[in-house]
Amino acid sequence: MSKEPIVRDSLLPQLLDSAERLTRLENPPEFSPKDKARSRLPQLPDLYVDEGHLGSGGMGEVRVVLDVALRRRVAMKILSSEAARASATVQRFVEEARTVGQLEHPSIPPVYEMGADAEGVAYFTMKIVEGETLWSRLRSPDRPPGSPERLREGVEILTKVCDALAFAHSRGVLHRDLKSANIMLGEFGEVFLMDWGLAKILRGRAKVDVPRADDSPLAQKIEGTVGTAAYMAPEQASGGFMTIDERTDIFGLGAVLYEVITGTYPYPGKNDEEVLARARACDFTPPHEVSVDVFVPRQIAQVAMKAMAREPSQRYATVSDLKLDLQRFLHGGLYLPRITFSPGERIVVEGDPSDAAYIITRGECEVFKTVDGERRFLRRMGPNSVFGEAAVMSDLPRTATVEAVTPVTVLQLTRDVLDAGLGADRWESLLVKSLVERFRELEARVAAMENAAK
Repeated sequence: MSKEPIVRDSLLPQLLDSAERLTRLENPPEFSPKDKARSRLPQLPDLYVDEGHLGSGGMGEVRVVLDVALRRRVAMKILSSEAARASATVQRFVEEARTVGQLEHPSIPPVYEMGADAEGVAYFTMKIVEGETLWSRLRSPDRPPGSPERLREGVEILTKVCDALAFAHSRGVLHRDLKSANIMLGEFGEVFLMDWGLAKILRGRAKVDVPRADDSPLAQKIEGTVGTAAYMAPEQASGGFMTIDERTDIFGLGAVLYEVITGTYPYPGKNDEEVLARARACDFTPPHEVSVDVFVPRQIAQVAMKAMAREPSQRYATVSDLKLDLQRFLHGGLYLPRITFSPGERIVVEGDPSDAAYIITRGECEVFKTVDGERRFLRRMGPNSVFGEAAVMSDLPRTATVEAVTPVTVLQLTRDVLDAGLGADRWESLLVKSLVERFRELEARVAAMENAAK
């Protein structure tokens, strides 16, 4: 049997003819699991040496092969014998290879070659992406939901995914399966948007050359609900094949952001039917309401909510617009450390050095001073109250003590964070410091007047 691949120009007709012949078999052969795995391996041309299984997907298997000429290992995606019986599946496999092969972007793994052996077993080779998925990273115990490390890293990763998706959209290609499991993270900061098997080409304005004849299997096939229900936009979950556009992918990105923020999917459910029903209704809990134990900065919650709006017209118009808001969040320094205090525990103490300011996100505190050995009550503070800012900006000792009355959670703003946010030499910083100094002068005058009145 010849091991030479089929000539590329005639690849698709040959594959479709092979699929038709397989479909017509009255008694297709049965394979054991071991034989099935072997049946997916093409008669590789001498250019490649098989080195073992890498992964599996809906249409077949991915194996590691050695490109003998270049001495590099590549991933070979192979269409399974079962999938090769369906002409539409063969067409989609070929379209995936051709589409990704033309999306030349640093965050989209390149396709190197497409071929088929003499028996019609189709394959294409692409870059091996080593690392872990974002799904796996988000479940790391050292990155719990609400932690500043998780939020900062997750948003930084999504800005890179935005770049890849914006490029694909500029070429007239939708991904349609945005989820954390399809985002790969390399060891040296690489971010790859994977698995373009469900990509939709926007015919009529696409800038990729992936022709499809009017009588092709996919042209005659009405596509229903495709993708992953837990991340789907309502129009996608409802099978609106003709109505989806770039904003459908934007919803998917928002759903991944939701997972970064909350640690859960937008549509949790007991079974696939329940999840899909919730996706069709766009029935998800706003991210800041998912858990009282997870602090969600309002700015990033608003980004997720806009990306996941029920009506496409209410979402970001472009992926670039979404990326801009993600960058604004990162540059705003709003991923702050959370600290909890028990009732009676003191957060700051009068006379201590001032190294940070605080924002209360949950609970209540009491502010007091010690005058002539007696505790003098000043005020009670609750959520969204800020304290300690005057002392930390003026670099003077604390002028009062703040004590937790109930269980309290605060965000800590260190002097470094404040300087980074304001800019040490910017006019905003000078203005704030001037206001703080005047406030301290006024406070000193009031104290002097109180002493004189005694």
